[in-house]
Amino acid sequence: MMWSDSRGTDMVSPVTGYNWFSSAVEYTDIQPTGVGTNLFWRTMYKQLYAVNAVTKMISPDTEDDNLKFYLAQAYAIRAFDYFTLAQFYQHTYVGNEDKPCVPIITEKNQDEAGANGCARSTVAEVYTQIMEHLDAAIELLSNTETIREDKRYVSLEVAYGIRARVNLVMNKWAEAASDAQNALKGDAVPYSID
Repeated sequence: MMWSDSRGTDMVSPVTGYNWFSSAVEYTDIQPTGVGTNLFWRTMYKQLYAVNAVTKMISPDTEDDNLKFYLAQAYAIRAFDYFTLAQFYQHTYVGNEDKPCVPIITEKNQDEAGANGCARSTVAEVYTQIMEHLDAAIELLSNTETIREDKRYVSLEVAYGIRARVNLVMNKWAEAASDAQNALKGDAVPYSID
């Protein structure tokens, strides 16, 4: 994610001959075969492969608190990964809903995709999946007493925060504000400047 942050205009990173972000700052890595592009694509789809293994094994109707928690993790990570991929490999949501985005590969089609490839989905299809998975993660996290042990896991507040960001990209301002308010509840503590 730090590599992607280097794309912003607010990151100062002078080229000094040795710099982790120099290729991103110089925009020399913007090629289909670029190291950064390849690393980013492969990392996201490796995570999605792991998520698919979890969602394949846990029934969405489970009553077990721990299984609900882990299924919610999988859905939230899948949503985050596709949200990140969509922003990298297509223009923003509004005005581009019908344009090709990234392939959606889930536990339902991963064997077929592995054998024969998978066509790119539209931006609208990718964002529909993102929102469905965030909704499912929030529902599961709302109905379990299992709490995250540390910040490696997605809490209910984090899931709301991710959904707030997705709503912002989709220009759904009221929904983004509501989700942002929900993200500030619970264990999400705002920083103070003292």
